Amino acid sequence: MGWTLIVIALLALAGFALWRWALAAGSAGTLDWIDARFPRDRDVELAARGSYGPAEAQRAELWVPEGEAPAGGFPLAVFIHGGGWNSGAPEDYRFVARSLGERGIATALVGYRLVPEGRYPAMLEDSANGLAWVRSHAGETNVDAGRAVLIGHSAGAYNVLMLGLDPQFLRAAGVPRDSVAGIVSLAGPADFYPFDTESSKNAFGHVADGRITQPIAYATRETLAGAPPLLLMHGTADETVRPYNARNLAAAIEAAGGAVDLIEFDGMSHAGIVMGLSKPFAQSDKVRGHGRRLQFRFRAKPASTLAMRALSFLLAFVALTLASAQPVAAQSILRDAETEAFLRDISEPLVEAAGLEPGNVDIVLINDPSVNAFVAGGQAVYIHSGLIDAADTANEVQGVIAHELGHITGGHVVRFGEGMKAASGITLLSLLAGIGAALAGAGDAAMAAMMMGQRAALGQFLAFTRVQESSADMAGAQYLKDAGITGRGSLSFFGKLQ
Repeated sequence: MGWTLIVIALLALAGFALWRWALAAGSAGTLDWIDARFPRDRDVELAARGSYGPAEAQRAELWVPEGEAPAGGFPLAVFIHGGGWNSGAPEDYRFVARSLGERGIATALVGYRLVPEGRYPAMLEDSANGLAWVRSHAGETNVDAGRAVLIGHSAGAYNVLMLGLDPQFLRAAGVPRDSVAGIVSLAGPADFYPFDTESSKNAFGHVADGRITQPIAYATRETLAGAPPLLLMHGTADETVRPYNARNLAAAIEAAGGAVDLIEFDGMSHAGIVMGLSKPFAQSDKVRGHGRRLQFRFRAKPASTLAMRALSFLLAFVALTLASAQPVAAQSILRDAETEAFLRDISEPLVEAAGLEPGNVDIVLINDPSVNAFVAGGQAVYIHSGLIDAADTANEVQGVIAHELGHITGGHVVRFGEGMKAASGITLLSLLAGIGAALAGAGDAAMAAMMMGQRAALGQFLAFTRVQESSADMAGAQYLKDAGITGRGSLSFFGKLQ
C-alpha cells in the first residue's frame, strides 16, 4: 500500500509538471489529451470529416452533440486554430468541440495551409473554403449552418477577423456574408504592420503594401456595411499579440459605426485565453462566462446562433461559456418602447438610492420564459420575461431590481473570481491526484479523487456565492427603504421562489 501511494504521488507530480508545461508552452495537443480524460455531462460525436482541397492541411471535421437536435438543427460554431500561421492542426483543438458540444453547440474545426504554402492570402482562402465545406455537410448532420459563429485564436483569430471584415474571401468561396452571425477573436492580431516578427514576416512580408493585410484597414463604413458583429477578447498579459491590437480595432470599428465588443482579461496570457475553453484548465469562468455577451451582440440576428448562458465555475466547469444552446428566438432581447420606459421608471429611484447614475445602468428584458434575473457587463441588469409574467405587481419587480443592484454596488461580478480562485485550488489538487491514480491503473480511485475534490470545491464556491446573495439582499432592502418603496413586494416575490 505504501509503495502504491508513493507511485501515485510521483505520477501526480508528473501530471503537475505536464500541466505546467502545457500552460507555459501553450501545447494544444497536450491540453486536448488531458481534456479528453475528464467526464462530461454530454459527449460529442464526429459527424463529418474530409478535405476541401488537395493539400494535407486543407481538412476539416464537424462534431455534433450526442442526442436529439433541437428544431432547426444544432447551432454551429466554426473554430480556426492559431500557431503563427506556421504550426497547428484542427485535431489538437477538439477540446473546444467537447466544451461547446456539452452545451448543445455543434463545432467545426477547420485547418488551413501553413507557411510557406499558406502565405497571405492563402490562409484566408482556405478558411473560407473550409467554411464552405462545413456548410455543405451541415444538412446531413442536423446542423444549422445558416447562422454560424466564427471563432479563432491568435493566427486563427486573424483569419476569422478578415473573413468578417473583408467580404472578398467569403464571396469567392460561395459563402453568403449574412450566413455568418458573428466573429469571435481570441487574442487576434489586428494591427501589426510594419511586420516585426518572423511569423508575420514569413506570412505577409511578400505583400507589396502590407497595410492591405491588416484587419484594421477594413474598419470602414463601406466594408462594415453588412458585416457581422465582432467580439474581441484579449488578455492584458498577452506578450505574443499585444492587447493594443484589439483596442485599436475596437476603436476603429466603433468610429465607423460598426458593432463590436471588447473584453479584456486582467493578467491573462496569450495561451491562457484559449485554455479557458477547456474543462480542466479554464482560468475561472473568465472566457466562457462571457457567452451571454455573444448572445446579446448577435441579438439582431433572427435565426439560430450561439445562445449561451453563463454557468458557475465547478458545476459545468468554467464557462463562455457557454452554456446550453437554445434558439435565439427563445433568448433574444425584447425591444418594446413601452416596456422599456416602464422598467426605467420603476428602477430609476432605486438606481439613485444605490448611488449610481441612472443613465449608466441598463435594465434589459430578455425573451425567456424562465423566472430569472442577473447582472452582467458592468452596470446592466437583465430580466427574463418569465419573471415579469410571474410577478403580480410592479413592486415585486422592483424588489428583484433592488437585489440585482446590490450585486452591482457590491462588485460581485468583478469579485466573482475570488470564490472561483479558492475553489480552483481544491480542484487542481484533486485533478493531479486523479491523473496520478489513473496513470497507475486505479481508475475507480482516480474518479473518486476528482469527484471528492469537485464536491469540496463546489461547497466552498457555493458558500462564497451565498455570502454574495445575502449581501445583495441587505443592500436591496436598504435601497428600497431609501427610495421610499415598500419591501413587501420583494418579500412576496422571493417567497414564490422558495
